[in-house]
Amino acid sequence: MNLNNTNLIVKLKIRKMKKIGFIICFIILKSSAFAQEKSSNQSTSLCGGHWEFFISDIAVKYTFKVDKFTGNVYQFVQREDKTYTWQLIERETSNIDVQKQDSINYQLFSSGLGIRFTFLLNTNSGLTWKLVKDENDVYFFSKVE
Repeated sequence: MNLNNTNLIVKLKIRKMKKIGFIICFIILKSSAFAQEKSSNQSTSLCGGHWEFFISDIAVKYTFKVDKFTGNVYQFVQREDKTYTWQLIERETSNIDVQKQDSINYQLFSSGLGIRFTFLLNTNSGLTWKLVKDENDVYFFSKVE
């Protein structure tokens, strides 16, 4: 075998290895994007609807029902008798908590990175509350100043 044939074989092997490397990188990037899509939170509402469900992929107990007119947020909880109900989550009051009659005034947001990054926003004033736990492990919305 002469030197030209050997160089050609080496070049073909390098080209094949580059293609395989490209395919592996593509698969890794694609699976990473798929994993990010699966960890998102979901909300369901009709456009302009009064109520909205907010469902977290973290756990079923982080399922909320939001009254977008009043800002009341309810958590899906299990009673001692194993039945389920909606429990109101209290929020701190504020004199800049502006509500327009018969209008959407609030929006619930969670980053998907953890329930501690869940916020309630007054869309009129920008007033924001963060979902936190008190010393008795009870959730409430604390004003973000």
